[in-house]
Amino acid sequence: MNYGMYQDADVPALRDDTWIKNKPDLCDRVVYTEGGYDIREPQCFETLGPEGSIKRKFMGKGSVYYPKLMHQEMQPESVCRTIMRRDNQYKVVVRTNGQHELYDMENDPLEYHNLYGDSKYQSLFDELSMKTLLWLTHTSDIVPRPSKNVKFWFEETE
Repeated sequence: MNYGMYQDADVPALRDDTWIKNKPDLCDRVVYTEGGYDIREPQCFETLGPEGSIKRKFMGKGSVYYPKLMHQEMQPESVCRTIMRRDNQYKVVVRTNGQHELYDMENDPLEYHNLYGDSKYQSLFDELSMKTLLWLTHTSDIVPRPSKNVKFWFEETE
């Protein structure tokens, strides 16, 4: 089976996920990730920097990172805010530009068939999207709890 750019990766899950099915305590876990930025946030865009900069040396033409930089420069709307939720069965990707994704990871582990937009899966997408929104609501802007050894800037120091 061809795993594309991951075929040489030393990550068991990318080659064979039977290892996790033998660990029932891991099967009910969920992974979330978020990233991207909005076109109204030009300060967040990655750039090559000025001519002669170290950034250009490592990210300029010929580097593995260069195509991504050029893509975001030519199509800034493609680099939007994104949240992903992945459990043992499904992966849902919600984007601010509306190009969402939904995959059945058991039957389509390589994500060839995007189920988003298929009316048969609309209620599932809605359910997983709501779970994602609740996760975001619960984890956004968490204020750290102070400990005995850590003082905030506004607290008196001894």
